[in-house]
Amino acid sequence: METRRGVEYYDRKLKQWKWYARILRWLQVILALTAIISSVLASSKAVTDNSILSVVAAASVAIFTGLSLTPVANRHRAAWRMLNCAILKHRESGEQDIGTVREAYSKAEEIIGDYEPTP
Repeated sequence: METRRGVEYYDRKLKQWKWYARILRWLQVILALTAIISSVLASSKAVTDNSILSVVAAASVAIFTGLSLTPVANRHRAAWRMLNCAILKHRESGEQDIGTVREAYSKAEEIIGDYEPTP
């Protein structure tokens, strides 16, 4: 039988995955907005030297698509949901054994998987 201390480890993992998902989402938003704004400015001729804006737009799109941020963020959010649900059920049941939480963590880790950027 495991004690409450075991669940605290999984609580830390929850916080970590939630943080990762948020950071990845914000990175997506920043890169997308950078690509859109710099593309619009470069094509509108509002700026005299638009070569820098063109490079920024191209780099933003390349990083956004090349890093495959959307699926990575989605997998972290799905893993967080699975583990969070298991922890809540464990706490509501009042059981000491955290076997179901451990199983959910293992499945959640499989959901996250390895990072594979788009070639």
